[in-house]
Amino acid sequence: MTKQLNIRSQFRPGKDVSRVGLFGGTFDPVHLGHLHVAEQVKDAFGIGEIIVVPSAIPPHKTLKEVTNARDRLNMVRMCFEHKQGFRISDVELKRNGPSYTIDTLRYFLSRSGSPGELMMVIGTDAFFEIHTWRAFGGILEQVPLIVIMRPGKESPEEGLPVEKTERYLCEKVSKGYSWYEDKGCFKHHFKKPIYLFQGTPWNISSTEIRNRVKNGKSVSSMVPKDVYDYIKQKGLYA
Repeated sequence: MTKQLNIRSQFRPGKDVSRVGLFGGTFDPVHLGHLHVAEQVKDAFGIGEIIVVPSAIPPHKTLKEVTNARDRLNMVRMCFEHKQGFRISDVELKRNGPSYTIDTLRYFLSRSGSPGELMMVIGTDAFFEIHTWRAFGGILEQVPLIVIMRPGKESPEEGLPVEKTERYLCEKVSKGYSWYEDKGCFKHHFKKPIYLFQGTPWNISSTEIRNRVKNGKSVSSMVPKDVYDYIKQKGLYA
């Protein structure tokens, strides 16, 4: 029997300003899809504040493959800074060397009190590489994950996200996870829950934006206006 993802059965205990979401990524560049899904996650999970954390140098990339950190930070600020309930952190940009999520997580846990106050928001692509992350077991033991399902072939109507995630967890992470459809999450006897989230899809990717700019095509409908103007002014991705 195909296991379905009930997108209306998300973790929503009510608004709680002590609940904080960490939303990290390269954001190269940040786009309207990032903003749209972050706002949906914030509402669906009753998160009081989402901290957006641009990474400096992701461990799987080189400096040449990533746009200047200052430019990416500036664009993230243009996208999120004036939105209520969002905050920008440059903690990873101040750290020397590659950006490791476990270090960022420890930084925020040391300042937030109970680990239960934090939830980590990540995309599908990043999640399915989590077994390659430094100290990934420690991450899963300390904070719940909210995994943003991408539109298209991973649509919940096809019943794919749950089955694919279940196989991945069993083969690469831990055999101790079980799916709870009423909660929209995988639970484990000592690790934190992993929630699957599918909001209203915005099929936009940073890769597509970079390619469109490189080929002289407009991306004005894919990024906030200030970000669009910044990309043109700085000649990014051309």
